[in-house]
Amino acid sequence: MRKQILLVILSVIATFIIMEFPDGELEGGGISLIKPPDTMLLVAGAPQTPYSPSGIDFGNPLDTQIVATIAYYYDSNGWNLSEVVPAFDSYTLHGNYIDGYITVEYPQEPVSVRVRADGWIMAFLNTSQSRGYLYASGSSGSFENPAAYETRLSKAIQEVYTTVGRTFVGHDAISYYDYGINADKMIMMGDKGTGYIDVYYTIPSGVTGVKLYYAVYYYNVVYLYIDGTQVGTGSGGSWHVGEITYSSWNTVDTQHEVYMGTSAGKKSTSYPYPGFCLIMFLSD
Repeated sequence: MRKQILLVILSVIATFIIMEFPDGELEGGGISLIKPPDTMLLVAGAPQTPYSPSGIDFGNPLDTQIVATIAYYYDSNGWNLSEVVPAFDSYTLHGNYIDGYITVEYPQEPVSVRVRADGWIMAFLNTSQSRGYLYASGSSGSFENPAAYETRLSKAIQEVYTTVGRTFVGHDAISYYDYGINADKMIMMGDKGTGYIDVYYTIPSGVTGVKLYYAVYYYNVVYLYIDGTQVGTGSGGSWHVGEITYSSWNTVDTQHEVYMGTSAGKKSTSYPYPGFCLIMFLSD
């Protein structure tokens, strides 16, 4: 049975939505996109021992021109950079902080991560990466529903906590912002199953749908549809992400249907482990 979730800004019938809603409702709805303080972007403070050899590159303020969606958190305990290093696939040391990459699965994709000794930790997709990569809860051969508030970026931050042996603060404690999209909220929703799967959503008057992205997995060849219009594809037991450019996806006061189907538009039921996620940016 599909779950009906009622929001102030959006009505959704979906198997999962990454926010938890007590009694099916949440004032405001979605994850608020809040610009981080400028102090988080700056390079400040003295080099941290033992990472203070002469001639070290002390880096630069975070260049927001290359940042798409960012997740961030301030931990008042600070970070011992020598303990943080093993979390990274590759990294560059800058005296009082580390820049590097952490690969999060699935679909497999690296996340840019900066950890500052003073307590700030941030993970972001850069402007060359689709925001469809905000989803990351599958396995190598199936789509899985994410936990509440879980994104690829929060999972990268969680990896740092796990590496240093510190209790993770929780996916719901992480803040978000997007430097390339003028939106107030972000919502992720979707569906999975061994048969026909779909999602319904309605955007009410007074809310603007700004951008829409997707992540999809399918065992064979599948197409993603909104209102009967093909908007994305997946094939060969692999992951596909992208932006949805269908011009009517954000028509207000209209129930939109999203489903997986064949090239002819027939709703698909034949193959195991399929699923899709929509990442919606809204302004109210």
